[in-house]
Formats: sequence, structure tokens, C-alpha cells
Amino acid sequence: MVVILDLLAEIKKVVPSEISPGLPLPKAFMALQSESVIKRCEVHRDIFRAQDIEPKLITIATIPFKQFAHPVRKLYWRNFTWLKGYEDKLNTIDWENADCNSKTEALMSVLLKCDFNDDRFFIYCKNYIVERTNRYGTKKRRLAEFGECEKLILQDTLGGFPAYNHRWPNISTTLIEWLVIETNSIKANESFYEQDYKIEFNLDGESLAMFWKHMMEHGITKQVGLDLYAKKIAATCSSKDTVELKWTTIKSKFHLKTPKYLQRIFDPLVAIVADIKRFLKL
Repeated sequence: MVVILDLLAEIKKVVPSEISPGLPLPKAFMALQSESVIKRCEVHRDIFRAQDIEPKLITIATIPFKQFAHPVRKLYWRNFTWLKGYEDKLNTIDWENADCNSKTEALMSVLLKCDFNDDRFFIYCKNYIVERTNRYGTKKRRLAEFGECEKLILQDTLGGFPAYNHRWPNISTTLIEWLVIETNSIKANESFYEQDYKIEFNLDGESLAMFWKHMMEHGITKQVGLDLYAKKIAATCSSKDTVELKWTTIKSKFHLKTPKYLQRIFDPLVAIVADIKRFLKL
């Protein structure tokens, strides 16, 4: 068996492109590699944690190592070369200068580039995209965000990296098909929250958030959860400095007590009270 392993190694050095991807990996070779794979898995997991990668994604990103070290099915040369290529990508991530919104997205980008077409990663990507697009209230803005996600997926899968599981569709194919279904569904449903129907406030975002919070606290608007309230405001209002408000930003400003922002809603409210008092017997 040692002779076979040595032969494989020498063949790989001389003609690496000519080894058949369908060549079964000998059990002895798997046994020799197992301990090393586990150790490398632990190293990468520690790096992910140090970079504050989302824990669910860490679990998903280490699946290839675990499945190679403890295989439940027969493995082939393509599985070994895929793992080596995946590690090469991981080892070259520039965490501090990655062209992504976060380090979690940087790792997602690597998994997309390596065509990690495991169902668990597909589901993670779907949930991530839904959460990302739900930050916006208008149909137009959500469609734009879906379009941005589609562009990023296509850009990340241009390299021609072999699929993790050659029997399944590419990760880009399944994600793009899902995105098409989602965007068609949004287009098919009419929304009352198109940009043309938004209420345009002559207030900055901080004052606007505080205004609506006081409206609910004093019973002028219905008492609802702060997340839902912020989403409704983002969907139906714009401030003088921001057309597309993010509901998370609005929620974060609900509890502000800054005098300059309070003054901006106090003055017009005083004027409103003065107008109303003229018609009341007070």
C-alpha cells in the first residue's frame, strides 16, 4: 500500500492534470490524511472565531474537513483535490482588506468561489439574503438589493472551480433560480409602499424617529412592537436627508433625548396646539 501511495504522489508531481477525478482514494491514504485534516480544520476554525465569523457559518465552512476526515461515503481523487483547492483559498483571505461588507461575507465569498454546493450552505445563503433585503421597506429597494446579491453571486462563481459535489447543480445555479422566483413574487404583488406614495418629512432621520416614537407613546398611533413600527415608518416615510430609510436605523434612534432633535419637533407641535386651541373652549 505504501508503494501505491508513493506512486500516486509521484504521478501527481509529474502529470497532475491527467489523474482521473474519478479515481477512488485508497483507505490507507485516507487514514494517513485523516489526522492532518482534522488538525487543519481546527486551525481554520480558530481563525474564523478570531475574525468573529457568524457561528453557523463556521460550522458550515468546516464541513468539508470533517466529511473528508470521517467519510460516510466513498471518496475519490476529486474530493481530495477540491479540499486542497479550498484550503488554498482560505489561506489567501486578506481579512483586513476583503472586498466585502463583513468578514462573514468574505468567508461566504470563498465558499461561493469554491462552488460549495452543500444544501446547508444553500439554506444559509437564502436566509442571509432574506435578512439583508428585509432591511428595506419598499418593493423597488428590495428588488434592487436582490439584484445586487445576484451580481455578487455571479461574480464569485466566475472562476470555474469544480463543484464540491459533482452530482448536484452548482451553488450559483440554485441560488440564482431561487432569486428569480423571489423577485418574480415581489413583482407580482402590488405594494402600497411605492416611493411615489411615501410621506416626505422636512425632518432629519433622528427627529423623525423621535416624533413617531412619541406618537405611539401618547396613543396617537397603535401600540405595536418596535421592530414592526420601525419597518412601517421606513416603508411609508422619508426624511429630508434620506429617501430610503433603514428600519434598523430608525429603531436605534427611538430613545434619543438629544435637545436639538427634540426642538425640531417641539416647535411645530407647539404651533399645532396653538391653532387647535383657537377652536376649543379652553
